[in-house]
Amino acid sequence: MAVLVINQYFYPDISATSQIITELCVQLSNHMDVKVLCGKPSYNPVAPLQEKLFKFYTFKGCKVIRVWNTSYSRKTFKGRILNYFTFIFFGCMEALTIKRVSVALAMTDPPFAGFIAYLMRILRGIPYIINMQDLHPDIEIQTGLLKKNILVKGWIGLNNLIFKKAECIVVLGHKIKDYLINVYKLPAEKVIVIPDFSDDESVTPHPKMNKFLADKEFNNKFIIVHSGNMGLNQDLPVIIETANILKEQNELAFVLIGDGAMQATLVSMVAQYGLKNVYFLPYQLKEDLSYSLSAADVHLITLSKGLSSFILPSKTFGIMAAGRPILACIDTDSDVARMVREAKCGMVIEPGDSQTMADAIMKMYNEKDTLAELGSNARQYLELKLKKEFVVEQYRALLCKYEYKII
Repeated sequence: MAVLVINQYFYPDISATSQIITELCVQLSNHMDVKVLCGKPSYNPVAPLQEKLFKFYTFKGCKVIRVWNTSYSRKTFKGRILNYFTFIFFGCMEALTIKRVSVALAMTDPPFAGFIAYLMRILRGIPYIINMQDLHPDIEIQTGLLKKNILVKGWIGLNNLIFKKAECIVVLGHKIKDYLINVYKLPAEKVIVIPDFSDDESVTPHPKMNKFLADKEFNNKFIIVHSGNMGLNQDLPVIIETANILKEQNELAFVLIGDGAMQATLVSMVAQYGLKNVYFLPYQLKEDLSYSLSAADVHLITLSKGLSSFILPSKTFGIMAAGRPILACIDTDSDVARMVREAKCGMVIEPGDSQTMADAIMKMYNEKDTLAELGSNARQYLELKLKKEFVVEQYRALLCKYEYKII
């Protein structure tokens, strides 16, 4: 059979979505013909490709169709929107000419990438599945970034249209599923929960003192890490506020690894408070991820209150793969909170309270002899329930329902 995967970001982009979809496509290519429709690398690419309007090549068994889009900084709303719309425009042009497709799998990066699959369904009769990583504009409405004006209502209407014509919607957790059933009125059987995964073969536990820490000035401290996108929804200022509360605790180091729209604000806060216990580092190469994740004594997962119905932070799986404890500052009824409690791999606290986070960090510091067990529990939970091979098999079985039809 032949599957077309649609997502703006694919290797060498290094966003979490890009890494997950790249690994999924590579694994699926062992079982089926995988085509990937993606855009020009623009998300901190480590290996920029030559600019062409359309580019065709093979990557680890996947046939990659890369269309041009603008690559403005994602740190500005206008730049991000231009990147999205240029990808959708050229993606639609190319999608209508792609031969031999049994089913399309459309991600939600950009949020309306499903429109490309919808157009293929209307004009060519190709069935499609939506893989929902994040739900927009619901996130922006919840955070107050957008109001329900005519444009936002039109966007919600487009979501409804895309969801209605999809064969099914794949979501990352049960709380997101409940939201789609209750708010978008989707039938329960149409919403399927398949979690994300970490590449548990390349991300494995290593000793804390490894090559990542060798040249770092904080390598002898108790290290609290936030690794990944520094976006608007992660409530990252609470980390800086917490670092300020604990600034007299000289044995602590707060390390933020990555980039994103909030980074400049966070750097400004650190300067304003005159903090010496916060360190910013760039994204790490995939081959070094095991070492950077393993360097932490504790990993932070933060998400603004109320957003767990729309987002499940994918960094959770990488942390578990590296066998490190988690301090989840997130809605206590979220899927991440459930996993942390089930796995017995850390603590869950209510989001948005820096004093509560400071108290939790000091508790984990004072009980640091128990952290190795928490980390071991995290890796064990991943191997029992969230291994890459388990997740890939669920996608393979779902996609193979459409192997009889090639258009």
